[in-house]
Amino acid sequence: MEIKIRKAKLEDAKRIFLIQKKTKEFMTSDGSKYDFFDHDEIEDWIRKRKDQIALVAEIDSQVVGFLLARLVTRYWCLIEAVSVEGKFRKNGIGKKLLEELYKILKKEDIYIYQAFVRSDLKAPQNFWKKQGFKPRKTFTWFDKRL
Repeated sequence: MEIKIRKAKLEDAKRIFLIQKKTKEFMTSDGSKYDFFDHDEIEDWIRKRKDQIALVAEIDSQVVGFLLARLVTRYWCLIEAVSVEGKFRKNGIGKKLLEELYKILKKEDIYIYQAFVRSDLKAPQNFWKKQGFKPRKTFTWFDKRL
């Protein structure tokens, strides 16, 4: 199984949207699913934002995972989302997406990388720990739907 990592294209937005829609990390506190990034926002992320990075992972020309990150300051990157379609997890795809992000941002002298992870989901926490990330201060994320 060959995994190809590349910058996302506009035509990838639908697959990114569908993958995130199936991911429980994108559930609200009341347990209802919502579109963390709506389709238009994903397209916008890919299309024109200089401070945002969208990568996809492909197997046999099918997008099976993605990474969305944004530059918060000159040295700080916030990784907004890394998600891999369920049946393709545990194949190193998330790690490969991160490695490509590091490669891109090393040229920009970015050296601080952060990600927010739900405290009630152990699998994503373990993923980040395996990638060398360390838990920092604990925050409580509040959300409200209007």
